[in-house]
Amino acid sequence: MKMYDLKEQKEIDLGNINDYEISHDQKKMLVSQEKSYAIVDLPKAPLKIKDKLDLSNMEAKVDLKQEWNQIFNECWRQMKYFFYAPNM
Repeated sequence: MKMYDLKEQKEIDLGNINDYEISHDQKKMLVSQEKSYAIVDLPKAPLKIKDKLDLSNMEAKVDLKQEWNQIFNECWRQMKYFFYAPNM
């Protein structure tokens, strides 16, 4: 991942980051590196993640009925708007 400093007009290589999300106040960011996550201050130099988030107790509750309904509706919408056969 690279960052461009507009004041110094310089590109900075932040290292191997898979994904990121900047906080609303633009002071922190959530970064994903390999299979771990961390919350860090906005970087000005290459990132070295020390304190990884412990996600071992994280749970996701899934409403299967609603999930299948959403999958069906998304597939139907895809077919409805993008299916084309010139002989029909």
